[in-house]
Amino acid sequence: MAGLELKSVGEVIIISCEMWEHMNGLNYISRFRNYRERKQGMISKNIILKNQKEIIEFISIIERYPYSIMISEGHCTMNAKSILGMLAISFHRIMTMNIHADSADDLLEAVSKFICNEYRQVG
Repeated sequence: MAGLELKSVGEVIIISCEMWEHMNGLNYISRFRNYRERKQGMISKNIILKNQKEIIEFISIIERYPYSIMISEGHCTMNAKSILGMLAISFHRIMTMNIHADSADDLLEAVSKFICNEYRQVG
């Protein structure tokens, strides 16, 4: 990023003012997001995306909804609306979709073909 400097002087790290403002801004956004998500409920569903075509289709569906949606696979968690993040995941694995909302029946109906059930399993 332009204007950001990180210098090491002995054991002391000097951070430029612009970087400090940037870091505080990110920290503030993160705190606000965590507060907002605590105030709302969370709905979790297991999903499977079997190929890139399904990932693109899944993203095109969820982009239409205002919910904060995160996908967790193992120790990795990413924004489900991030094309690059979603394309980096492994196919044919069960992932957890976390929807930060009290109710999201409309979204769950729209993505029902990706939700794990007895008919849609790994393999």
